[in-house]
Amino acid sequence: MGEEKEPVNGTEEEEKTEKRKNTKKVLGIVGLFAAAVAVAYAAFVLTDWLKEKRGSDTAQRDEVVIEKEPLLPVGEKRCKNASELVAALNSLDNVRAVVSEGSDGEYITVVYEEYSISYLNEYVWNRDGTYGKVIVSNGTTNASFDWNYVLQADKAGELIPVLGDYLKNGRTQLAFALTDEIAESENTLHVISGMDLMEYYVINPIKSIRKAAKIDSFLDAGFASVCNVVANDRTYCFKVKHMSENEAFKTFGLDLLNNCHYEIGKNKLSISSMVELTGAGWIGEIRSNITPTSKNLLTAEDLQFYMYVDSSFADIDYVGIVRPVDLETALLPRVRATGAGGEKVLTTLDSKIPLSTVENENIKVDEKGYKYYEEDGKKVSRLGIDVSKWNNNIDWKKVKDAGVEFAIIRLGNRTTGAGQINIDPFFRDNMTGAIEAGIKVGVYFYTQAVTVEEAIEEADFCIENLKDFEVTYPVVFDTERYDGSGRADKMANSVRTEIARAFLERVKSAGYTPSIYMSTNWSLLNINLRDLTDYDLWYAYYGEELYYPYRFTIWQYASDGSVPGVSGDVDVNISFKDY
Repeated sequence: MGEEKEPVNGTEEEEKTEKRKNTKKVLGIVGLFAAAVAVAYAAFVLTDWLKEKRGSDTAQRDEVVIEKEPLLPVGEKRCKNASELVAALNSLDNVRAVVSEGSDGEYITVVYEEYSISYLNEYVWNRDGTYGKVIVSNGTTNASFDWNYVLQADKAGELIPVLGDYLKNGRTQLAFALTDEIAESENTLHVISGMDLMEYYVINPIKSIRKAAKIDSFLDAGFASVCNVVANDRTYCFKVKHMSENEAFKTFGLDLLNNCHYEIGKNKLSISSMVELTGAGWIGEIRSNITPTSKNLLTAEDLQFYMYVDSSFADIDYVGIVRPVDLETALLPRVRATGAGGEKVLTTLDSKIPLSTVENENIKVDEKGYKYYEEDGKKVSRLGIDVSKWNNNIDWKKVKDAGVEFAIIRLGNRTTGAGQINIDPFFRDNMTGAIEAGIKVGVYFYTQAVTVEEAIEEADFCIENLKDFEVTYPVVFDTERYDGSGRADKMANSVRTEIARAFLERVKSAGYTPSIYMSTNWSLLNINLRDLTDYDLWYAYYGEELYYPYRFTIWQYASDGSVPGVSGDVDVNISFKDY
């Protein structure tokens, strides 16, 4: 029988196994260390190479990039005389301003409504190239923004936000239009939420502006060339130096991006950019509203081209040929209008016509939904309506009880074709009903006079039919376009002005207050308003924000108003004058 071997002790076996594991672990650590050294070395080599590469790229880029360093003096004061700026701010309504100290320097702090806005009075620089710091607080939330701005007493108003519902979401937003200190002719737009102080994105409209207009052709007019610019599917014509079409295309170009400027209105944001016909002069502006496209995005849509014209420009059914102007003329104050042919123009403000003193912020709405005007917290306007046969029978007592204080009643009209004078079939009933209800009255006559003699005939017709009534409000010459085919639609501005004056003077000589009724476009493009400033203007405009520059005494602000006692829609007015 053979010898039996002794079993191996368990502890010794475990020790051997552990030694094998430790040997493997050491080898693994050594391997990892070696790998790490290799990676580190590779990284060092790669970093060194990247540094060298970046240096080379930077050198190449530096050949292209003109400005590598900050354009503004970092660390210096933006406003050298902070006390002057604070005084200018405190002179504004409902604004309190102070110089305050923050952890990073001096601030100009303004308090407006429930908001506090602090502007760092120092130039700063970050990698994005911004040069300023603004801190906004709504009492519960603070937010910091890197914006560029100018701290100057003459631009103090820019530092106060305009509050409005620009996103049409029923909430308040703060809008800032801040001058760009590097390009002083331009500014930047910032809109933030009044609730959480989130800044909304404003899409840069430059790409859209570039496409808003183009040169279509040059025509040989014998004594000159006509440059045809196409914008908004319309052709605008400009007189330039006479040359061949090929030469003209080489000589003239279209630069749409000049003096881009944002404007803030009542619940309205807009942008404008001047247009230059290079080699000839300035021809107009591209304008657009800034509107929301999503809950946090604002963009410029529906860009419109407006042609520069002077105050003598006459509205016709096609676009006239105008001359480009120099920069000084282009920058003159202007007011926009749209002609009968759809052409959009910016006509120069006439210094010989008295300006309006109506301020949009003083226009209020009462509990019944009617507009009124206030000064120093007091209502200073009167509520009125204007009516004709189209309003049928009217319960004037209900009208009076609704708060209506005056009525302009149509007395009659001249027909647009044959030129026959008619009395409004409801004229006498309306006059009697309104006066008996205690409502002051005036009248209007819809004219189609084409001669001075016809205008006098219309005035005499009005005077004859007013003998039985007490009239305190104006007798109005209603001049407006019919549909392009009316007998008085296409008269020269000078002729229409002469005809209007003949009517108004005849009415005045009979002891009544003469007035003329016109819309924006009609008064700017179809008559010489500067020759009619002795008479009151009844102005028709149905927009939310008045921009008409000239003086008027009655404003027809709605054609679809609702007044108890009148069936259907009715024109609603406010009078700024107590006749």
